[in-house]
Amino acid sequence: MSLFSHEFHEDSSDEFGTPAEFHRPLADAVGGFDLDPASGAESQPLASTRFTKEDDGLSKEWFGTVWLNPPFSEKTRWVRKARAEVAEGNVETAVVLLPVDTSTKLFHDHVTDATAICFVEGRLSFDGGDRNPNFGTLLAVFGEASDDLLDALDRKGSVFRVDAKHERAEQQELVTDGGRDRDDDLKRIADALELQNALLLQLVQDRRRDAARNDPNPDHSASSDRTTATDVVDAYGDLYGGSVAGWEFDPVSDRVESMGDER
Repeated sequence: MSLFSHEFHEDSSDEFGTPAEFHRPLADAVGGFDLDPASGAESQPLASTRFTKEDDGLSKEWFGTVWLNPPFSEKTRWVRKARAEVAEGNVETAVVLLPVDTSTKLFHDHVTDATAICFVEGRLSFDGGDRNPNFGTLLAVFGEASDDLLDALDRKGSVFRVDAKHERAEQQELVTDGGRDRDDDLKRIADALELQNALLLQLVQDRRRDAARNDPNPDHSASSDRTTATDVVDAYGDLYGGSVAGWEFDPVSDRVESMGDER
C-alpha cells in the first residue's frame, strides 16, 4: 500500500500553505527566492515574485531561484515544469516541497533525478487553518545546490545527494571493451541501496511514532529500540506499494540490528 492512503482532490484542501518558520532558513540559504510560481495558500509572500492560480504559473516562464509548494493533485505537472525550466537554463535552483510517497511514478521518474533530497523529520504543520495531515514531506532540489542550502536542509532532516542514477544496461554492453565501467555501475547500485535503506529506516521510525501516538496505554511504548525483520518487511510493503510475499521471519530471533545512522 502507499505510505499514506488518502487521496488528494482538487478543491480547497488541495493546497497546503508553507509555514513561514519552515521556509525562512531555506530562503536565507539562497539569499531569498526570486519566484513562487504556485502561490496562494500562504499568509505571507515567500518570494520576490508570485504567480497565483489566476496567473497560471504553469504557462509562464520561470526564472532565478524558485520555491515551489505545488497543489498536491497536480504535483507531477509542476515538478515536470520545474525540471524543464532548470534544463533550459531559466532557473538556477528549484526547491520543491512534496508529500513522501515512494511508490509513485513521480518519485521514481522525477524526485530521484533531483540534485539533492531531504526527508523532513517529523510532520509539518501547514499554514492556513487546520493543516496537520498525516503524511511525511520531502524537499527536492533541482539545479544548483549550494553548501549553504545543503546545510539548511541538513537541519531539517536526512539529506542525500543524488550524484548519479543507475540505469539498466544490456549485459553485453557491460562486458565489451566499449561498455561502461563496471565500477561505476556498482557505485550507482550501492548509492541506490543506501537511499533505499534510508527510506526503510524512516518508514520504520514513522510507523513506531504513529503506533505510539495512537496507543491508548502509555505503558505500551516500544519494548525495544531494535529494528526487527518484521519491521523491515512491513516497511518494504510501504516503500514499494504492496506486500512482500513469501517472506517469513522469526520476530524474536531474526533481527536487523541497524539500517543506518539514526538522527
